[in-house]
Amino acid sequence: MNLVIVLENTLSMVKDYLREMEADKYKQPMDLFSNSSIGQHTRHIVEFLQCLIEQCPARVVNYENRKRNRRIEEDPQYTIECIDQIIEKLHSGTLPENLILETVYDNSIVHRVESTLDRELIYNIEHAIHHMAMIKIGLKVLAPELHLPENFGVAPSTIRYRHQTGINH
Repeated sequence: MNLVIVLENTLSMVKDYLREMEADKYKQPMDLFSNSSIGQHTRHIVEFLQCLIEQCPARVVNYENRKRNRRIEEDPQYTIECIDQIIEKLHSGTLPENLILETVYDNSIVHRVESTLDRELIYNIEHAIHHMAMIKIGLKVLAPELHLPENFGVAPSTIRYRHQTGINH
């Protein structure tokens, strides 16, 4: 399956809870999250993808250099619009395939490694699923009335393992 479709399917689950969630609960700090919110975890997912798309044309991607837009963590409807823009841009087919991933771990040495758009999409899918697993916990506490898909926040390898072994949790 095309990675853009996999990402789109993943983000559609994010949009599901965004459509139903009250803004007050979305942006509410939670002790469970060390006073961050479901909105902040969602912003993190969205901003990494925005960063990839915005920096791709220069062929150098550095996730540390992303914009931090508080509106994404406070306004579920706006966040849906951002996700739709991400998907539209990824479907456009205009992003370069070969990239350089750049990061700094110790405030002095810039690490640069060759990457590809597909590799970064894989990273962002895994990153989203990781945050969705945490969001799922928060939603069960803050908004237990919301229905989430069975595999929300579950890695594809775990889903396959469960199917192969008959283990449901």
